[in-house]
Amino acid sequence: MSTNKVPRGRKAEGIVEWRIGEEVVKADAIFIGRHGALVELTAYKNPFVEGQTVIYTETRLDTPSGPQVFDRKKGLVSAQYQIGPATYYGDRGTYEATLDAINKRYKLKFDIIFATEIHIICTFDVSGEHLFAPMPISRTRS
Repeated sequence: MSTNKVPRGRKAEGIVEWRIGEEVVKADAIFIGRHGALVELTAYKNPFVEGQTVIYTETRLDTPSGPQVFDRKKGLVSAQYQIGPATYYGDRGTYEATLDAINKRYKLKFDIIFATEIHIICTFDVSGEHLFAPMPISRTRS
């Protein structure tokens, strides 16, 4: 993920909010992408400017509904937080997802601790067309 790149996916409608401590942030732009069995949800605050903030997720479409423990091997496989040039990766926490690819409606809520102990609670409630790519292009960390 880089501040110099154009967002992947198609512009979506809905609400994305995240909370870090007492600060609540609402996204200015939301994008949805789909790559094989993964759906990418990306939210931007102050997009395309130096110092933009980005929340990026990759979730398997077969993720069961209900509360889950964050595990990069299943379900929500990547959660990233970018502020300016720094990118932080989700480390531990919980999430809940309802992913409806047929109707193109996606709900994802997570409560995750990122590197350097940044605690983020985030809610995606979005819908819209998504861009298909022939092969997954994963930005997940091993």
